[in-house]
Amino acid sequence: MAFAQDQNNEPQGSGRWTPLVLLLGGLAIAFLIANGKPAPVAGPAAEISALPVAFVNRTPQSRHLNVSTQGTLESRRETQLTAQVSGTVSEVSEHFARGQAVLEGEMLIHIDPRDYEIALKETEAQLADAKQMLAMERGRARQAKREWRDLGSQEANDLFLRKPQLASAEAGVAAAEAKLQRARLNVQRTRISAPYAGVVSQVSAQLGQYLPAGGAVGTLTDARWLELRLPVSSHELSLLPPVKDGIEATILGNDGQELFQITITRLQAAADPQSRFLYLIADIRLNDDSPPLYAGQFVEAKLQGKLFDNTIAVPQNALRARDELWIIDKDQRLQKTVARVLQQKGEEFILSLDTQAGNVKVITSYIAQPKAGMPINEPQG
Repeated sequence: MAFAQDQNNEPQGSGRWTPLVLLLGGLAIAFLIANGKPAPVAGPAAEISALPVAFVNRTPQSRHLNVSTQGTLESRRETQLTAQVSGTVSEVSEHFARGQAVLEGEMLIHIDPRDYEIALKETEAQLADAKQMLAMERGRARQAKREWRDLGSQEANDLFLRKPQLASAEAGVAAAEAKLQRARLNVQRTRISAPYAGVVSQVSAQLGQYLPAGGAVGTLTDARWLELRLPVSSHELSLLPPVKDGIEATILGNDGQELFQITITRLQAAADPQSRFLYLIADIRLNDDSPPLYAGQFVEAKLQGKLFDNTIAVPQNALRARDELWIIDKDQRLQKTVARVLQQKGEEFILSLDTQAGNVKVITSYIAQPKAGMPINEPQG
């Protein structure tokens, strides 16, 4: 029995050391793994491969930027003709018709002048009577002055010398002369003439029609003094010289043929509330040598802009942002530069560079993640 008890106690003593042995073994393995990794060896950094791109060569230059716009010619002045005296229309010129050109001073209609000619003769007679009365009063005044001297009196009043009567007679002559002048004007006003060379745009009076004073006769449009309003945006205006210094403009017809050249010196004070455009205004005086122009004619205008230095023209796909370009520097690396967009012409943009000089290699291909300083492969532009 004693022997059997000793055999049962021996396995229980050895089992207490098993967890400790396993723990020590795990720590030893971990130590070997941590310290068994080879130390890093210094060497050259991995090279970044050069990026292949497409580009265009551009050389900055100075250039004038023309601004193109268009507008409609309008008459600078339009006059509504009215009768200054009343009467029946007794004569109408054959040129007094809508669309007909007339000369300055040409008679358009004639109101029956007979009543006014009679009134003219009456005022002439009234003037003659007034002059006779004045002559008589002057004689009486001289007679009164002699009588006063013969009396030897030192004093004589104005009434004795007939000064009031003389002044009244002189005023009567002046009034009669004024009436005569008015009567002559009324006779002249029976003939309604063109105040300037133009085109009849409206006819309101006909032969035999009675016209009251102030009645409408017709409308005359000046054919030799035109006005051209040309819309431009605020950006386009910034490309042009100051208006006060004059903007040179070439006017073109519908077929693109040059019609004439003008200098614009006027700008409408406020922008159009609908379109937000500003309007340059040109006055056009025509002469016998001028091309045939007329109110309502549509024309195009090419405005000469300011001289801009350091400009280049690039395709549309060269712009990465509103004012950014990616270029290739002298070390064949990628660089970003800022450029001001001046104008778009078709699929090209005219840009102004700040300080760039010499040849510029502008990248036109897409770069997914561009970074300044990236090496660029020898490009094939």
